Amino acid sequence: MFGFSKKFWGIALFAALLTVLIISDKHNAIYANQSSHKSEDVSASISGIDLQVHYYYNDSGTLSSQEQAEQLYKQISQFPSEEGIDKQEQASKEARIAWIRLELPQLGTGQQAFYLEKIIAQNIAVFIEGHLFYHMKRDYPFVRNELYFPVDGTDSGKVIYILLESFYGQPTVKGKAVIDSFGKLSRDFLEKDLVDILLGAAFILLSVLIISSSLFMNKVNMGSWGALGLIMFSTGVMIIAYTSYFHVVLPKYGKLAYYMFYFGAITILPALFYFLEKIFAQRREVGNKFTLALKWQYYISGINLFWLILSLFSGTVSYMYFKVSPIIFGLTTASSLLFLSIYLSFFCEREKAKARIIAIGSIILTVTCTVEMMVYYLSGRTYIFYFWKWGILCFVISLTVMLVKQMTATYEQLLLYSKKLEVFNSGLQRTEKMEVISQLSASVAHEVRNPLQVTRGFLQLISGGALTEKEKGFVQLAISELDRAANIITEFLNFAKPQEEHKVRLDVKEELMQIQSIVYPLMMIHGYELEMRLQQNIYVKGVSSKFKQVLINMIKNSIDALKQDGKIKIEAYIQEDIDRIIILIEDNGEGMSASDLRRLGEPFYTKKSQGTGLGLSVSYSIIESMQGEISITSQKGEGTQVKIMLPVS
Repeated sequence: MFGFSKKFWGIALFAALLTVLIISDKHNAIYANQSSHKSEDVSASISGIDLQVHYYYNDSGTLSSQEQAEQLYKQISQFPSEEGIDKQEQASKEARIAWIRLELPQLGTGQQAFYLEKIIAQNIAVFIEGHLFYHMKRDYPFVRNELYFPVDGTDSGKVIYILLESFYGQPTVKGKAVIDSFGKLSRDFLEKDLVDILLGAAFILLSVLIISSSLFMNKVNMGSWGALGLIMFSTGVMIIAYTSYFHVVLPKYGKLAYYMFYFGAITILPALFYFLEKIFAQRREVGNKFTLALKWQYYISGINLFWLILSLFSGTVSYMYFKVSPIIFGLTTASSLLFLSIYLSFFCEREKAKARIIAIGSIILTVTCTVEMMVYYLSGRTYIFYFWKWGILCFVISLTVMLVKQMTATYEQLLLYSKKLEVFNSGLQRTEKMEVISQLSASVAHEVRNPLQVTRGFLQLISGGALTEKEKGFVQLAISELDRAANIITEFLNFAKPQEEHKVRLDVKEELMQIQSIVYPLMMIHGYELEMRLQQNIYVKGVSSKFKQVLINMIKNSIDALKQDGKIKIEAYIQEDIDRIIILIEDNGEGMSASDLRRLGEPFYTKKSQGTGLGLSVSYSIIESMQGEISITSQKGEGTQVKIMLPVS
């Protein structure tokens, strides 16, 4: 199925199920903890701490400033532990304010620390014994937080109020409260996001190296390697920005990190489809599909980028954008990855080695992201994504392996075609030399035969005169030798005369496509671009090998003249007004001077160090034998155009 073996699909299904089970198990633990917070008053003993969570449905309070936070604390601190929740309101809407009341147990004399992880809230205020100890206010919707501060024996029995506020869903706590040694918790707190930061930094570093290197590559490889670098850069930025490190430890950079995450999310999919378009450029039926998908990604990303920039200047737009954008991004990502996985799986039937690598990576990423997004929305957007970065890592590895494999295959193909081209060139040069030698030999033989005939006539006149028998014998011997020489020359002329080859009806587009497969690897290794616009159903009458010989001669001449950013454009069409087939071969190479143009077609005239000077003269004669003509125009420093006109068959 889809070009994969049963063993492969078994392994893929097992990996998908394992991912689902791991994520589901993780979510069940989170959901169990979260569901307990939906009751009126929830208490749990965690590390000897009495944890109480309450929700406040009065919309008049806020934590947007220290003064407002202190006013809200005065209202909340007056509630007994069993009050502060209206059950009818709880059933009809989500709370915007929540608070946690903690009474510290008896503490030791050593230096200790308090740590509360996985707090889902936008704004936070911490009060110890009525004094504002910590205040975190954000004007952007990042809601993942941790609390960490030192405590000692003098804090035993103190009451701590932690006030939470969120404008993007109900605030809650999904983690645990721990009091432990200061050194251990400090180490745990710093190491928590270390893997993600190192992984993201590695992606960014590799992307900088790849993008920098791509600037020195040819035009063909620059696009694919540059897109891969952008994919890695976007991935690295998203991984680092998704951690809570900048938002908790370095809050002044938190907003920048948050917007950088969305910027990475906006750019990663267009970069991916641009990469695939470049990779499958040779397969037009595949590349065109990715071109359409790329245009759609440009459209979606352009709209997202516009609203993202607008949200920087408008609070209302910012609120609406960050409410809607996760849904749009989730649907776009899921549909794009699903399209990619299914299409590449079908394509594996024809290009197994090439598409299978990306298909495996895309399937892993699709399963991982789809399952996590489902869990995220089912959890009321409180689930914290974890496995997506490893799915992207597998996918980026598959893209890199694919690109390296393609470059290796291109190099091997280039070597193969170089050998074939060398053999073809050797045969072509030998044929060209033989044809010219035959023409010269025929001309010389014709000129030699004329004086022989004149000499024979005079000898016959002499033999009729008064000669002795011995002299007549000499004359007859001379005449017979002249006749033998004439017969040898006649046989030589018959041998040197070009044999009439069988001409057939040739499809011009098919002939040019076969030539493209020969010259394309040579152009790609130099970074040249080949553009072909060929009309369907145009036919000429001729010999396929001879016709190809002419076209390859012309294209090779264009390749030899190309410079950096070289481009060859080939067109084939019927010009209706003169009922002729026109083949145009145009390049942007170094061009020729007027004196060089005048000498084109002369035998042995060439400006190439390895050239014979016979290619164009033979090409002219072949086209003339097909009842056609060749015209060449060129301008020094701008390029050359070869125009071949042939009768329609």
